[in-house]
Amino acid sequence: MCAQVLVIAGLKGGVGRTSTAVNLAAMLALAGKKTLLVDLDPKGEATVGLGLERTTVADLQALVDPQRFLEATRPASRPEGLDVWPGGPGLEGIEGLLWARGPEGRDSVLRGALADARKRYQAIIVDGPTALGPLGRNTLAAADAILVPLSGGANIANAFLEASAAAARVRAPGTAPPLVFGIRVGLRREELLAPDPQLQDEHAQRVLEAPIAYDARVLAECRARGLPAFDHEPGSRLARSYLELTREIMERVLPAALPPPPPATDTARAAVEA
Repeated sequence: MCAQVLVIAGLKGGVGRTSTAVNLAAMLALAGKKTLLVDLDPKGEATVGLGLERTTVADLQALVDPQRFLEATRPASRPEGLDVWPGGPGLEGIEGLLWARGPEGRDSVLRGALADARKRYQAIIVDGPTALGPLGRNTLAAADAILVPLSGGANIANAFLEASAAAARVRAPGTAPPLVFGIRVGLRREELLAPDPQLQDEHAQRVLEAPIAYDARVLAECRARGLPAFDHEPGSRLARSYLELTREIMERVLPAALPPPPPATDTARAAVEA
């Protein structure tokens, strides 16, 4: 077993990145895949969204050492089979420590730390910050595939090019680029193509067919109760849309996102311990 790493990416906030990470991770677990959600955002909203406490401790070794990384995970209350590596304010301290260590090996820390997690889990979902500081760069460097939520006013071409370019900047030379897929959030397919149909159509094949329904009430209630949509209101449009999206990701994205061999863990660890 070698889990694929799917990063939910967005270089701006308010596009549904965290809710997508929470609900996709929950649905994969409900589908029988042992799943890990890595919350690498200092806001810790994905952690709270699954009913867990944000981390307040700046433990760099929990992000460097594969065994310490696994020891830091916590089981979500629901659904069974979903674990969380909690985010929160403590990550601000970790990011500061990464900045202070210099650039060598800094962007591959998470990829190295996931070496053991890939063997324990069948799918790994990562929710990171929008800013491309050390934490954001680590999420992109670790990705086998990047999922980009596309909301109102999104330009497919720009969204894909930004995600691909950002990933290319942080990955080691010779490392294969991650696959990039788009997820529609509350949009019909033709609405995405409208701004520039000819240019956009070149990228349309990488937009998944299953959209995410937008339901502000259910989203707010899920956040308040720390539950994914399917546990909170399984009959809602939101929950059903995540069910269809997860099916498509299992059929189309996971088989294509073959994980590369992990980097030498000692190299990444030495870079931050020096």
